[in-house]
Amino acid sequence: MFALRPTSLASSRPRSITTMTTRTLFARRRNNRLNARRLQLQKGYRQPTLEQVAHMPRSPQEMDNQTIVALAAMGDTRANQELVKRHVMTQDRVSYEEATKVFEQIRMKNRENMALLAIPYHIGIATAVSAGFLAIPMVFDLGTAKWFNTDYVTMDVPPPEDLETMLETGNWTWNWMEPPLGTISFTLLALQFSRAQMQNLGIKPYTEAVKSWRGRRLAQAFPQYDANVLIQYSESTDIVH
Repeated sequence: MFALRPTSLASSRPRSITTMTTRTLFARRRNNRLNARRLQLQKGYRQPTLEQVAHMPRSPQEMDNQTIVALAAMGDTRANQELVKRHVMTQDRVSYEEATKVFEQIRMKNRENMALLAIPYHIGIATAVSAGFLAIPMVFDLGTAKWFNTDYVTMDVPPPEDLETMLETGNWTWNWMEPPLGTISFTLLALQFSRAQMQNLGIKPYTEAVKSWRGRRLAQAFPQYDANVLIQYSESTDIVH
């Protein structure tokens, strides 16, 4: 028979509850940081550090030349403005302040006579808005419908009990409103399709043609500067700016 030897309580080392709690907290924090880092790597991004964002550019003036050239090639207007200023600095050997003054002259020349070339846009906007709002009473207002029918359509007027609501009025007026509205909608669709085919063939519609002409005019007005830089800047700006 084997005799069981009692374990001496004095020989065991009791652990401090405070020490165990501290170690547990540190272990949990370490695991949380590791899990967060793994999650960032799984998502494919890392959070920026303070050192990385300390010198982050906040405007095109603070960007390097390669970034400005890349953004300008993608059509960014502010980047093209900055590119013109830096080109003036290198061409005229002047400071940034002086180049900004020269750029203002270039900008004013670029805007010259643009108000006249923008007249077709204003006419189109006014026509579209007016036609859109006038179509509502032409279809649903009984008084307008009767006046238009008397002077331009001469269709038989339904009995009063068939014109008691706006929808009943619209059902009557749609007999003559459907042909022009449908024809206008199809015409606009055909024009949009033809514009897309013009772009596929390299033929510039009105807006692109105006910008291209304006860019050539700007390059001729300032022959001392690179024509490609000026044309690219001009084409990146809007018609009225």
